[in-house]
Amino acid sequence: MECVIPASELSTSKPAQWTRWAPWVILAIAAFFRIFWLDIKPAHFDEGINGWFVDRMIEHGYYQYDPTNYHGPLHFYVLLIFQSIFGRNLWALRMPVVLAGLATVWMAWNFRRFLGDRAAAIAALGLALSPGYVFYERYSIHETWLVLFLMMAVWGIFGLCDKGDRISLAATVGGITGMVLTKETYIIHLLSMVLAFGCLKVWERFIAASEPPLRFASQTWSRTDLVKTLTACGFLVVFFYSGNFFYWEGLTGIVTTFFTWAQTGMEASGHEKTAYDLVPFAFDLPLGKDPIHVRGALFNYYWLALCWRYEPLALVGVVASIRVLWRTDWKWRWLSIFGLGVLVAYSIIKYKTPWCVISIIWPFYLLAGVLIDEMLRLRAPFKIATITLAVAALGYATWRAVDVNFRKFDDDSEPYVYVQTFRDVAKLLDPINHLVRREPGRLDLRGEFNLPSYYPLPWIFEEFPNIGYPKAEDVGVFKEPVDLDFIVVENGHSANVEAKLQGHYYRVPFRLRSGMSPCVVYFKASLFGPEFKNRQPDL
Repeated sequence: MECVIPASELSTSKPAQWTRWAPWVILAIAAFFRIFWLDIKPAHFDEGINGWFVDRMIEHGYYQYDPTNYHGPLHFYVLLIFQSIFGRNLWALRMPVVLAGLATVWMAWNFRRFLGDRAAAIAALGLALSPGYVFYERYSIHETWLVLFLMMAVWGIFGLCDKGDRISLAATVGGITGMVLTKETYIIHLLSMVLAFGCLKVWERFIAASEPPLRFASQTWSRTDLVKTLTACGFLVVFFYSGNFFYWEGLTGIVTTFFTWAQTGMEASGHEKTAYDLVPFAFDLPLGKDPIHVRGALFNYYWLALCWRYEPLALVGVVASIRVLWRTDWKWRWLSIFGLGVLVAYSIIKYKTPWCVISIIWPFYLLAGVLIDEMLRLRAPFKIATITLAVAALGYATWRAVDVNFRKFDDDSEPYVYVQTFRDVAKLLDPINHLVRREPGRLDLRGEFNLPSYYPLPWIFEEFPNIGYPKAEDVGVFKEPVDLDFIVVENGHSANVEAKLQGHYYRVPFRLRSGMSPCVVYFKASLFGPEFKNRQPDL
């Protein structure tokens, strides 16, 4: 299959009329799915931890980077700004990631410089409607920032090779810097980028030439431009990792984090997805006195399974990678090798959390746009089939995006729903919120979350100074009479606490989060009586 229009000419041809309004329509669609009903789902476990870190920043004046936390400091500083301006609420916590998500859609459109207008528009629309990108860009987690900076870096690399201009230099260095400031997994993507160039040269030499081939354009930026860019980005790395110059030990964590992360990535810590192992194997290596047990699989198809369930256009992009077998533009071939390399790397790593999928599959959305654009240039039967396939893929993605984001956002049967707080938590929060609204001075409520795991509750109840969180060894143990305004325990410990409760209480069962036993909250009747009208205390 030969491309009708060489990729080198796509970005220089006269823009069509539709390119003036299409990106704004796509951005509007992306904004609708990401912004509306942003607080419909309760705070996630990780959001509670991230919000708690921001509260500590306000208390101490800086972020103390911990290399065992596996996440860079940038996200926390952005959250600090938004929380300082808009207050402690879910909108302020999530809006920075929403804006970063919209920027990723905009970046996809900007790849038209290298892929052509129609291919870029298809990719951008696919990201705008993607169930996964919508779902995780409505969460206050780091992954969306990583995607944005990855796209910036690749856009800049393409520009350096094709144009050699200063904006491409800034995008490349800035994108890599942003990755370093965001998440330690940037090393996987950087190594994949480098190896993809080596594989590309081998492919061009021994299998099939690229058309046009990889050539480095004459660079129009000066040494001064390079020094200024590296200095500015180096300053940002030092500023953020040093806790705005108050915690210099954080700089060493840039390196030491990889030792801890490598161990976690291989051990999985309960996040392995062995159900998706293809041809699993296990054996013992007789080394020394104690043999080493080796366990693995030929391939783990977890990420592909997620795409099959949610991201049909990404699967089209994976199929599009076959296009590199024939002559094609070096950028498409490099993007295929890079995308497949990242996919294989994340498949090998045992530690798998579903939100990583958005940092893996974005190149395949661009490749899907390229393949569909090529097919649309063929004769009528192929063109009609391509339009049908594209509309079906986008329609299915839209339906799944609505379903999982606005209906089943806490449904454990959906793989994207992971460690999510159930909407059932409203049974705990609503009586307390109603009481505080009725009596604003009641932030002094005395309560206890006697649970083995309780996030995101510490962030939600940060403004309540008299809330207790017992140590692990004290969970379910009640040595003294319990006279609190409310107390939360797991169902299995309800008999223990009921034997110690002093006074009359309402008993309300609820579920906090997947992976935890059902919980019970006991509300003191003398205080919460107005919230339980026409109901007698249970105890």
